[in-house]
Parts: sequence; structure tokens; C-alpha cells
Amino acid sequence: NAVKDQYVSENLETPLLVEELLNENTFTITTGHQLALFGGPKYFIHKIVSIIKLASDLSARYSDKKILPVFWLASEDHDYDEINSLNQFGEKISSKNEATGPVGRLPNTIFSVALAELKDLLGTSTDALKLIKTFEEAFQTKNWTAATRYWVQALFGDQLIIIDGDDRQLKAMYSHKVKDELLKLSSFSNIMATNDKLKRLDYHIQVEPRNINLFYIEDGLRERIVKTEKGFAVLNTVITFTQDEMLQLLKDEPEKISPNAILRPLYEESILPNLAYIGGPGELAYWLQLKANFDYHQTAFPLLVLRDSFTWLKKADKELLDSYQLNFTDLGIREDDLIKKFIELNGQPVINYSEEKEQLQNLFDALETKTNQLIKNHDPMVEAEKTRVDKFIKKLETRVYRDTKTREEVGIERILKLRAIYFPKGKLNERTQGFFDDVFVAGLENYIPSLLSASDALNPELKVMIYD
Repeated sequence: NAVKDQYVSENLETPLLVEELLNENTFTITTGHQLALFGGPKYFIHKIVSIIKLASDLSARYSDKKILPVFWLASEDHDYDEINSLNQFGEKISSKNEATGPVGRLPNTIFSVALAELKDLLGTSTDALKLIKTFEEAFQTKNWTAATRYWVQALFGDQLIIIDGDDRQLKAMYSHKVKDELLKLSSFSNIMATNDKLKRLDYHIQVEPRNINLFYIEDGLRERIVKTEKGFAVLNTVITFTQDEMLQLLKDEPEKISPNAILRPLYEESILPNLAYIGGPGELAYWLQLKANFDYHQTAFPLLVLRDSFTWLKKADKELLDSYQLNFTDLGIREDDLIKKFIELNGQPVINYSEEKEQLQNLFDALETKTNQLIKNHDPMVEAEKTRVDKFIKKLETRVYRDTKTREEVGIERILKLRAIYFPKGKLNERTQGFFDDVFVAGLENYIPSLLSASDALNPELKVMIYD
């Protein structure tokens, strides 16, 4: 009912999949994301493709079950600066405005300048005009959450259930766990114990828990709830509550209490019959810190699945890489390592003096041994000469390598240009660029079907699609 109410309130047709949520043999595959400007980096789209394809594959494999893909709108996040930009075609789009509070509640007019910039950037092709029309219609909705739901549904159709966590009915279902968090500070102790174990395994900790992992939210406001001697307070405001007042607020207006990144996964899994969460490397890393908290609340912990990664590779660029005996993924290694590999594979190997170094080491050892037979304590003098020769060899290696790079300058420049296109600053461009260039490569009608055809979230390999 809560999900249907969300669609109805935004004047959108409810996907038929929603009715399946009533069946006891229905399960979900979930991902979530911030409400990034026009999707932000293209992996926004890749995450959704991953859940749709995996849900479809599992439904086909287990015919007595129904597996539904669910996209969780992270509408309560308040990191406006993080969502307020899009890099596309070498340009950066942003709203140029300031805003506070839950981003999903922001009026769409905040982003009007960004929409105008996007229209200028996309041009007037048939696909561009269709996309622009979709976003213009999305901007007619009531807020940024509704706008995001509108264009995502327009792109994916009825293949997807979209859920907004900023919802009174859903939070009421979860309020007993919020009460536990307020009174017992349970998440802090559970997750800190897990973090200590992970640190002993040299595991990088992604998030640190607070004593209370909750925010107080209103339009324009999302601030941390903290414990005080008299009850609770909302940071950076004059708002305070006694314990009884806070519990009454939770009962009467649960929508005013928002989970942070530590508790949002528990919220999602308390609401949904979820089998798996699909996310990026950073997301899955912090989910791994949360298992003990799920155990404490007797809530099923989902399987964690790495999202699919896709890239569209121009056929001519593939042929150029092949001519230099390089793989596409070689473009993602460090620039110096890529140059060295290029030189080694293309007829001008980097000169290696390791054999000569070994011969010199043996020579100095022999000199040291023979000298010490007659007179002791000549080791420092021999060692000093050895160090001087080592420095000379290193200098020679550097000079020869530089000269070799100069001879291969044309090929190296070509490869580095490809690296800047597909792996800007060493990162696959799905992490830095918007999805519109891929739409224009594939064609709007074929874009999502092509990704779905290539998708296989249980296979972690990068999916590279060649085009003319």
C-alpha cells in the first residue's frame, strides 16, 4: 500500500510488479542511490540494470518464486553538493544554487539552470529531444524525489519498482528498531565490535558509527540526533526532546526521524523480502561492517553482489589497442606502468641492467672477501664505491628509458588519449561521466536493452561492448 500510494501521489502509473509484493513467494533484489543530477555518473544506470537482469534470471531459474527488482531512492540524504553536478562531453553541469535538508524534498526549480545547460549540451537529435522532453516533464512534478522517479520510470518502464524511504507508512513499520537505537545505542556497540575484528584483518573501515545513527528531518533540515542529560537534542538547532517526547514523536511522526548510512540498510531489509543487495565496491565494503547489527535485530542479512560495469568501446579504438598488443583494461593501470608495458610489447623493450647489476655485486663481494683476508675494516670504502656504481646504473637506466619513450612518442600519445577517454584519471568513465554519450552511441531505444543483454551481475568481469 505504501509503494502504491507513492506512485499515486506522484500521478504515475503503478507498475504491475507491485501487486506481486503481496505474495509470500515473492522476493526482491535491491539497489539504491542518491538522487544525482540527471543520474550523475553512469553507474547509476548500471546498478539498476544489474538488479533487473539478476531478478529476471533468478525468476526464470526458480519458476515457483517471483523475484522483483527494487530501486531505493536515497531521498533523505542531505549532501546536496555531492548530487549537484554532472560531467558530460567535457562539460560540467550544476544548478549554481545552494540548498539544505533532504535533497528529495527540494523543489525542482533549484535545478532549472542545470536543465537549461543540459538542453544546450545534448543538442537537437531525435534521441536528444526525447530525453529533454522526459526531463522537462519530470520537472513538472512536486519535488526532486518525484522528478527522479519520473525519469527513471520513463527510461526503464514497468520493469522496476521504485521506493522512496522518506515515507510515513514505511517508517512506522520500522519504528521499533528506531526505538531500540534511541534507548540502547545498539548499533554503535555492534558495529564497533565488528570494526575491531576487521581492523585486525587489515580491512579498511568505510564508515564509523555514531552513538545514535539517526537524523531529525524537516523540509530544509536534516541534522543529527544526539543524547543529552535531559533526553535528546538536534545538533545545530535549538530543538530538544525529553525521552518521552522523542518516543511520542516516533509514534506520531515517524517520518521526522531518518536513518544514516549505518542504519539505512537495516531499514531497507526490515521493509523488503530481500535476497540480495547490489552495489559498488565502496557500498559493499561498508555493508560488510553491518552484519552483527542485523543479527542483533534478527533481520535477514542479504547476499552482497557487486554491480555490473559496462563500457562502450569504439571499434577503431579496439583495433588500435589490438595493433599495440594491449587489452582494454590495460588502459586502467597507472600511466607509467601503461607506458612501460606499451614499450615492452612494441619492439623497443626497456633495457634491463639486472644481469650487469648481479655481476657487479659478485665483483664487489669478491673484492671485499680478498681484501679482508689481509686487512680488516675496508668494508665502508668498498660499500661506498658500490653505492656510487649503483647510482650510475640507475641514472643510465633513466636516460635510456627516456630516450626509448621519445622514439615511441607517437604510439604512446595515442594510447594515453584513449586512456583519458575511457579511464580518466585512472578510473573507468562510468564513475565520472553521465550516461548520455552511451545513449547516443547505442540509440535511445536500444540503450537499456543492450545493457540488459550484456548484464550478468554474478560474473564480475567488465562488460565491453564494441560499436562502429
